[in-house]
Amino acid sequence: MSVVVVPYNPEWPSYFERIKAELSSYLVDVEILSIEHVGSTSVPGLAAKPIIDIDIIVTRSNVQPAIDALVNVSFSYLGDLGIADRHALKDPNQSPKRNIYVCVANAFQTRNHLAVRNTLRLDPSLRDEYAAVKLQLAAEGTNIIDYISAKTSIIQKILKAAGLLIDDELAAINRANCERGTFGATKTKRLLLREFVMDDVQPLFELEGKAEVVRYSVVVDSR
Repeated sequence: MSVVVVPYNPEWPSYFERIKAELSSYLVDVEILSIEHVGSTSVPGLAAKPIIDIDIIVTRSNVQPAIDALVNVSFSYLGDLGIADRHALKDPNQSPKRNIYVCVANAFQTRNHLAVRNTLRLDPSLRDEYAAVKLQLAAEGTNIIDYISAKTSIIQKILKAAGLLIDDELAAINRANCERGTFGATKTKRLLLREFVMDDVQPLFELEGKAEVVRYSVVVDSR
Protein backbone atom coordinates (compact mmCIF):
# COMPACT_ATOMS: atom_id res chain seq x y z
CA MET A 1 0.00 0.00 0.00
CA SER A 2 1.34 3.42 -0.97
CA VAL A 3 2.23 6.04 1.61
CA VAL A 4 -0.06 9.09 1.73
CA VAL A 5 1.56 12.50 2.33
CA VAL A 6 -0.39 15.76 2.06
CA PRO A 7 0.59 19.46 2.06
CA TYR A 8 0.59 21.24 5.41
CA ASN A 9 -2.89 21.85 6.81
CA PRO A 10 -3.18 25.02 8.95
CA GLU A 11 -5.97 23.30 10.89
CA TRP A 12 -3.56 20.75 12.41
CA PRO A 13 -2.62 22.94 15.42
CA SER A 14 -6.29 23.42 16.29
CA TYR A 15 -6.87 19.67 15.96
CA PHE A 16 -4.04 19.15 18.45
CA GLU A 17 -5.49 21.66 20.92
CA ARG A 18 -8.85 19.90 20.82
CA ILE A 19 -7.28 16.48 21.40
CA LYS A 20 -5.07 17.93 24.15
CA ALA A 21 -8.16 19.22 25.96
CA GLU A 22 -9.76 15.78 25.73
CA LEU A 23 -6.63 14.08 27.07
CA SER A 24 -6.31 16.58 29.90
CA SER A 25 -9.85 15.78 31.01
CA TYR A 26 -9.07 12.06 31.07
CA LEU A 27 -5.83 12.61 33.00
CA VAL A 28 -7.12 15.07 35.59
CA ASP A 29 -6.01 12.80 38.45
CA VAL A 30 -2.54 12.12 37.01
CA GLU A 31 0.42 14.48 37.34
CA ILE A 32 1.27 15.44 33.75
CA LEU A 33 4.35 17.52 32.95
CA SER A 34 3.15 18.51 29.48
CA ILE A 35 1.19 17.37 26.44
CA GLU A 36 3.16 18.04 23.27
CA HIS A 37 2.30 18.14 19.58
CA VAL A 38 5.15 16.29 17.83
CA GLY A 39 5.80 14.71 14.44
CA SER A 40 5.49 16.36 11.05
CA THR A 41 2.03 17.83 11.64
CA SER A 42 3.53 19.90 14.48
CA VAL A 43 5.84 21.80 12.10
CA PRO A 44 4.17 24.74 10.30
CA GLY A 45 4.61 24.43 6.55
CA LEU A 46 5.73 20.79 6.56
CA ALA A 47 3.97 18.21 4.39
CA ALA A 48 2.97 15.17 6.43
CA LYS A 49 0.88 12.09 6.78
CA PRO A 50 -2.41 13.53 8.09
CA ILE A 51 -2.09 12.15 11.60
CA ILE A 52 -1.67 14.15 14.82
CA ASP A 53 1.17 12.76 16.95
CA ILE A 54 0.97 13.57 20.65
CA ASP A 55 3.38 12.92 23.52
CA ILE A 56 1.98 12.91 27.04
CA ILE A 57 5.12 13.57 29.08
CA VAL A 58 5.26 12.28 32.65
CA THR A 59 7.79 11.22 35.25
CA ARG A 60 8.59 7.53 35.29
CA SER A 61 6.45 6.99 38.39
CA ASN A 62 3.40 8.38 36.57
CA VAL A 63 3.66 6.24 33.42
CA GLN A 64 1.38 3.48 34.68
CA PRO A 65 -1.21 5.85 36.23
CA ALA A 66 -1.42 7.71 32.90
CA ILE A 67 -1.81 4.48 30.93
CA ASP A 68 -4.45 3.21 33.37
CA ALA A 69 -6.43 6.45 33.16
CA LEU A 70 -6.56 6.25 29.37
CA VAL A 71 -7.39 2.54 29.30
CA ASN A 72 -10.26 3.31 31.68
CA VAL A 73 -11.81 5.52 28.98
CA SER A 74 -11.47 2.84 26.29
CA PHE A 75 -8.01 3.55 24.88
CA SER A 76 -6.16 0.41 23.74
CA TYR A 77 -2.69 -0.06 25.19
CA LEU A 78 -0.23 -1.24 22.51
CA GLY A 79 2.89 -1.48 24.68
CA ASP A 80 6.24 0.15 23.96
CA LEU A 81 6.61 -1.73 20.64
CA GLY A 82 10.33 -2.06 21.21
CA ILE A 83 10.98 1.63 21.89
CA ALA A 84 12.07 2.19 25.48
CA ASP A 85 10.16 4.72 27.60
CA ARG A 86 7.52 5.44 24.93
CA HIS A 87 4.16 3.73 25.41
CA ALA A 88 1.69 3.75 22.53
CA LEU A 89 -2.07 3.88 22.95
CA LYS A 90 -4.85 3.88 20.40
CA ASP A 91 -7.59 6.43 20.95
CA PRO A 92 -11.04 5.05 20.04
CA ASN A 93 -11.77 8.47 18.56
CA GLN A 94 -9.86 8.72 15.28
CA SER A 95 -11.45 11.87 13.90
CA PRO A 96 -9.00 13.36 13.23
CA LYS A 97 -6.54 10.48 13.15
CA ARG A 98 -4.03 10.59 15.96
CA ASN A 99 -1.22 8.65 17.64
CA ILE A 100 -0.98 8.94 21.41
CA TYR A 101 2.17 8.19 23.39
CA VAL A 102 2.87 8.27 27.13
CA CYS A 103 6.54 9.25 27.34
CA VAL A 104 9.05 9.39 30.17
CA ALA A 105 10.42 12.89 30.70
CA ASN A 106 14.02 13.33 29.48
CA ALA A 107 14.16 9.82 27.97
CA PHE A 108 15.95 9.58 24.62
CA GLN A 109 12.81 9.14 22.54
CA THR A 110 11.10 12.07 24.29
CA ARG A 111 14.08 14.33 23.66
CA ASN A 112 14.22 12.99 20.09
CA HIS A 113 10.62 13.97 19.31
CA LEU A 114 10.99 17.46 20.77
CA ALA A 115 14.42 18.17 19.29
CA VAL A 116 13.42 17.11 15.77
CA ARG A 117 10.24 19.20 15.96
CA ASN A 118 12.08 22.26 17.26
CA THR A 119 14.89 21.91 14.70
CA LEU A 120 12.46 21.76 11.78
CA ARG A 121 10.44 24.68 13.14
CA LEU A 122 13.59 26.82 13.28
CA ASP A 123 15.08 25.75 9.93
CA PRO A 124 12.72 26.47 6.99
CA SER A 125 15.29 25.27 4.47
CA LEU A 126 15.67 21.87 6.13
CA ARG A 127 11.89 21.67 6.60
CA ASP A 128 11.28 22.32 2.91
CA GLU A 129 13.95 19.82 1.88
CA TYR A 130 12.28 17.16 4.03
CA ALA A 131 8.84 18.04 2.66
CA ALA A 132 10.06 17.76 -0.93
CA VAL A 133 11.48 14.28 -0.30
CA LYS A 134 8.27 13.06 1.31
CA LEU A 135 5.96 14.50 -1.34
CA GLN A 136 8.08 13.07 -4.15
CA LEU A 137 8.07 9.59 -2.61
CA ALA A 138 4.32 9.73 -2.08
CA ALA A 139 3.76 10.91 -5.66
CA GLU A 140 5.73 7.90 -6.90
CA GLY A 141 3.40 5.53 -5.03
CA THR A 142 6.19 4.32 -2.75
CA ASN A 143 5.35 1.51 -0.34
CA ILE A 144 6.14 1.88 3.35
CA ILE A 145 9.38 -0.12 3.43
CA ASP A 146 10.86 1.72 0.43
CA TYR A 147 9.57 5.01 1.86
CA ILE A 148 11.46 4.47 5.12
CA SER A 149 14.61 3.48 3.24
CA ALA A 150 14.45 6.41 0.83
CA LYS A 151 14.15 8.92 3.68
CA THR A 152 17.32 7.70 5.40
CA SER A 153 19.60 10.46 4.12
CA ILE A 154 17.31 13.38 4.98
CA ILE A 155 16.40 11.82 8.35
CA GLN A 156 20.10 11.55 9.18
CA LYS A 157 20.56 15.20 8.24
CA ILE A 158 17.70 16.25 10.52
CA LEU A 159 18.92 14.12 13.42
CA LYS A 160 22.43 15.52 13.10
CA ALA A 161 21.12 19.09 12.95
CA ALA A 162 19.11 18.35 16.09
CA GLY A 163 22.21 17.01 17.84
CA LEU A 164 20.80 13.49 18.05
CA LEU A 165 23.37 11.68 15.90
CA ILE A 166 27.12 11.97 16.07
CA ASP A 167 29.58 11.15 13.29
CA ASP A 168 30.26 7.51 14.25
CA GLU A 169 26.52 6.80 14.28
CA LEU A 170 26.06 8.39 10.86
CA ALA A 171 28.96 6.32 9.54
CA ALA A 172 27.43 3.12 10.97
CA ILE A 173 24.09 3.87 9.31
CA ASN A 174 25.79 4.58 5.99
CA ARG A 175 27.75 1.31 6.18
CA ALA A 176 24.54 -0.61 6.87
CA ASN A 177 22.76 1.07 3.95
CA CYS A 178 25.60 0.18 1.56
CA GLU A 179 25.56 -3.53 2.41
CA ARG A 180 24.00 -5.96 -0.05
CA GLY A 181 21.61 -8.49 1.44
CA THR A 182 21.32 -9.18 5.15
CA PHE A 183 23.79 -7.65 7.58
CA GLY A 184 24.44 -8.21 11.27
CA ALA A 185 23.62 -5.77 14.03
CA THR A 186 25.91 -2.74 14.21
CA LYS A 187 26.42 -1.18 17.62
CA THR A 188 27.69 2.33 18.29
CA LYS A 189 28.14 4.04 21.64
CA ARG A 190 24.44 4.94 21.83
CA LEU A 191 22.59 2.98 19.14
CA LEU A 192 21.98 -0.57 18.00
CA LEU A 193 21.25 -0.79 14.26
CA ARG A 194 19.83 -3.94 12.74
CA GLU A 195 18.10 -5.24 9.64
CA PHE A 196 14.41 -4.40 9.27
CA VAL A 197 12.63 -7.77 9.21
CA MET A 198 9.08 -8.86 8.48
CA ASP A 199 8.43 -9.43 12.20
CA ASP A 200 8.80 -5.67 12.62
CA VAL A 201 5.97 -4.86 10.23
CA GLN A 202 2.98 -5.78 12.41
CA PRO A 203 4.16 -3.84 15.50
CA LEU A 204 4.73 -0.79 13.32
CA PHE A 205 1.29 -1.15 11.75
CA GLU A 206 -0.30 -1.47 15.20
CA LEU A 207 1.55 1.63 16.35
CA GLU A 208 0.19 3.77 13.55
CA GLY A 209 -3.22 2.15 13.16
CA LYS A 210 -2.94 1.64 9.38
CA ALA A 211 -0.24 0.38 7.08
CA GLU A 212 0.00 3.60 5.08
CA VAL A 213 0.83 5.72 8.10
CA VAL A 214 3.74 3.83 9.63
CA ARG A 215 6.41 6.38 10.41
CA TYR A 216 10.18 6.35 10.83
CA SER A 217 11.39 5.68 14.38
CA VAL A 218 14.85 5.60 15.87
CA VAL A 219 15.09 2.51 18.06
CA VAL A 220 17.58 2.71 20.89
CA ASP A 221 19.45 -0.14 22.55
CA SER A 222 18.31 0.36 26.15
CA ARG A 223 20.45 -2.34 27.69
